[in-house]
Order: sequence, then structure tokens, then C-alpha cells
Amino acid sequence: MRKLRNKKQRGYLNEFLLCDEMPNDISEAYKEIRTNLLYMPFETKCRKIVVTSSIAKEGKTITAINLSKSLSQLGLKVLLIDADMRASVVRKYLDITDKGGLSEYLAGISKARLLKNISRLGMVDLLLAGEQPPNPSELLMNIRMNELMELLSDEYDYIILDTPPVNVVTDATTLAQVSDGYLIVVRDGYSDINDVQRTVDKLSKLGANICGIILNDIEKRDSGNKYYRYRGYYGDIYY
Repeated sequence: MRKLRNKKQRGYLNEFLLCDEMPNDISEAYKEIRTNLLYMPFETKCRKIVVTSSIAKEGKTITAINLSKSLSQLGLKVLLIDADMRASVVRKYLDITDKGGLSEYLAGISKARLLKNISRLGMVDLLLAGEQPPNPSELLMNIRMNELMELLSDEYDYIILDTPPVNVVTDATTLAQVSDGYLIVVRDGYSDINDVQRTVDKLSKLGANICGIILNDIEKRDSGNKYYRYRGYYGDIYY
């Protein structure tokens, strides 16, 4: 990973990513999401969580990155998989130049483990999306994906998968059988309730376990709001 180019860029990314400079209330928001996730009853030792959304630009990738780091701060061994092989932005957010990753592994082009420790994420390991393939959903349904998840489950406490939006392509839904649950990111004032309902319906029909919905970019509400409010770049985050 190369160094961020200038202070302006570092400041911009720090508005998004968990770091020492991030306001405490935002860090606490992710800690509460983490706590809710930790106390959910999972049958498997390694908890494999898919982070997705209904449509694009709802904040799923930032949520996946920050949740991964928040979990690792407890001393848990965490792997973040960028499974959005169509429009990956993880490299952009983390300022990474490496290009190989999941797509090459699933296509059988590379047999390397492809795992990298990214210092900006602390102790979180990262599996990049790789080059954009012509058939992402087919690759995710490939038996190599099942084998990879089984192999990695022996090494990690949590595997967080960032995926494309459910209502845009089928990629996220193909992971229902190899994951333990889904977190759906919804952006207030941007997402349509019908889109969210379609996402829930699609996942429910597959028998997927929906762990929760993370609602962010919340407009300010009156003091009578029953939710605890977290303010920051993305606005408020409710879980």
C-alpha cells in the first residue's frame, strides 16, 4: 500500500474510515453494531457476514471496512473479502495499487492465497476483488468459492464480505449458502422502501439469515426519537 498522497486526501478518507482522528461518536456507533453482531446466536465458529444494500451508493463498503476493523480491535482475527468484482472501491478507499485477488483465484488463474495485511486496517486481512471478470455471479457460485470459504473458516473468527447491491445484480444472493447472515445497509432519504422490501424478500426466499439493517445518513430528528443518534460524515447510524 502506498502512502496517501497529501494531507487533504488523508483528511477526506479519515471522514470515512475508522481511525484515531475519527470523532468518538462515530467510533461508538460501529462499536454498537459490533456488539449487536457479537451477541447474535451463530451455529458456526467462524461467522461469515455478507454486507450488502438494495441499490448503489448506500455506504455498504465503508460499513464493511469499518465493521471489520472494529471487530479486529477486540483481538478477533478478521478477514475482509471484497466480493464486489463489478465495481470494487475498496482499493480506492484504502489507497491500494495491488490488482490481483478473488476473481483470479475463483477462475483458477492464481493459486496463491492472495491475502494481504493492510496496516491502515490494523490486524484485518484483506482479499481484494481482483480484475473485473465477465461473469462475477458465476464465479461466486463456483465450487472454488465454497472451498475457499471452508478453508478460510479454519483461520478466522469473522469473514466480512462486501458485495454488490441485491437489486442490481445477483452476486450477493449467490452467497446465501456459504455465509451465516446478511447485513443490509440502507441510506436514509436515498433508498426507497420498496427497494428495501424487495431486497428482504429476495434474501428471505433463499432462506438467508438477515442479521440486521444498518440505517445511515439520517436527517436530524426531534429529541423524542426513540433511537440513539450518532453524528458524522455519513450522518447518523442506527442499528
